[in-house]
Amino acid sequence: MLNFSKIANDAGVSSPTIASYYKILEDTLIGSQLEPWRKSSHRKAVSTSKFYLFDTGVTNTLAGTKEVDRNSDLYGKLFEQWIFMELRSYLSYKRVRETLNFWRTEDKVEVDFLIGDEVAIECKSS
Repeated sequence: MLNFSKIANDAGVSSPTIASYYKILEDTLIGSQLEPWRKSSHRKAVSTSKFYLFDTGVTNTLAGTKEVDRNSDLYGKLFEQWIFMELRSYLSYKRVRETLNFWRTEDKVEVDFLIGDEVAIECKSS
């Protein structure tokens, strides 16, 4: 989940600067933001985006991860990242004009991916 204010405080720069750095990552195809789905009128959803790098190997290298246990939380997060990349590629290749989003409430109930208003995908690595 992206929190520009928290990252800005950790880095000692302004939030708009951090936002512009993330925009550069997107413009150079190094990463992508996944916007939250905001059309729900029944439950209040989070408004913070998620950010995925273009490759799970890059993610592991930047985090200094040498091994990933198949039963770990990290394995599930990397699996979700891989599914995101595959969905983006598929939608682009097939020229599907639907949006790709996620949905999460403040109580942490989540659907990993929504394609348009019709398809919901939950990723489980188990």
